[in-house]
Amino acid sequence: TYCNEIENYVGKDIRLILYLLNPAFFSEDYKKISTRWEIWSFMKEDALKYNFKYGATFYNPQLLAQNSIEKDSQTSTDCDLLFVGTDKGRKGFLLNLKSQLEKNKVVCDFKLVDNFRSLFSRKYSREISYKYLCRLNKRTSAILDVVQEGQTGLTLRIMEGLLFNKKIVTTNQYLSKNKDFRNCPNIYILNQNNITGLQAFLNKPTQEYPLNIKKKYSFDEWLDRLIKKVEAK
Repeated sequence: TYCNEIENYVGKDIRLILYLLNPAFFSEDYKKISTRWEIWSFMKEDALKYNFKYGATFYNPQLLAQNSIEKDSQTSTDCDLLFVGTDKGRKGFLLNLKSQLEKNKVVCDFKLVDNFRSLFSRKYSREISYKYLCRLNKRTSAILDVVQEGQTGLTLRIMEGLLFNKKIVTTNQYLSKNKDFRNCPNIYILNQNNITGLQAFLNKPTQEYPLNIKKKYSFDEWLDRLIKKVEAK
């Protein structure tokens, strides 16, 4: 509906771009829009499979410049591993992982967001603002990234790791093949067989992400790719 309204409002000479920040299987509504629209995706595999253009994911460096974040009195970390997100079938995995880690004195802050269920269950949390999420990211040692089955594209959790220079624990097995992140010392690719090694990873100091990687995934570079019609590499 929004795409149709936009298309009817702008001139015929205007480029129209629909950018997918979820895998194509998340929704097939993109099939309903006209051929005037360019479809770009954050996921390379979807771009190849469905003839989209690949633009990668991005983060906004301006978030670091906000006074509400820079002047936050909390400068030290008080959490080892942070997760904020909706269920999407991940509750069992998250609760089991948290239980295992806390037995080994790992401090976890897992916020499984559901406004309704949070009214009668402490396993769920109410929605939080993105500004507050940024503060939580600043205060944690590592960010937990749990992807949907079949997803290979980089999530916003990975981008937040770059932005706040935090370690990332992810279930995205594709990162072992991603040329930008496969050998990154800040990233731990989690599977059923290596949970025991997670504590040692969390105890290691965080290293600076390379500047060329931060630049590649910045909002300015992402927007420049779209303007110039150049796909991410």
